[in-house]
Amino acid sequence: MLSDIEKCLANVESFVIETTLSTKSYVHLVHKAKKLGYEAILIYFWLEGPSHAIERVARRVRQGGHYIPNEVVIRRYWKGIKNLKELFIPIVDKWVPFDNSDYTEGHPLRIAEKLPDGNVIVENSDIWLKIKDNENN
Repeated sequence: MLSDIEKCLANVESFVIETTLSTKSYVHLVHKAKKLGYEAILIYFWLEGPSHAIERVARRVRQGGHYIPNEVVIRRYWKGIKNLKELFIPIVDKWVPFDNSDYTEGHPLRIAEKLPDGNVIVENSDIWLKIKDNENN
């Protein structure tokens, strides 16, 4: 995948990356892309807790997808939120976290948004505070 991204950067092509943000490996990539003139936009799908993430993995396994041990899911859940706050929000041009906890709504609900001009719009302050102030991070 990284070679594909490098090709996109070399050819000035747009690209998308899907990640849990549980590693720091994409921080360098964001900086590199921004130096090359790219706009870095982060769309984050938040879940209310690690139990929701565990259920999503179980659902995926029932549908034929791959299994991830619960302890790994839990670790990645908390690390992803920590990295979102500490590493990625400060460096991307725009970010938009969505609440993806409840499928019954039909679509994820926008929690907040940082616009390219730096203004932040908070649509759900309760969840935004949970993300920002979570004591597990």
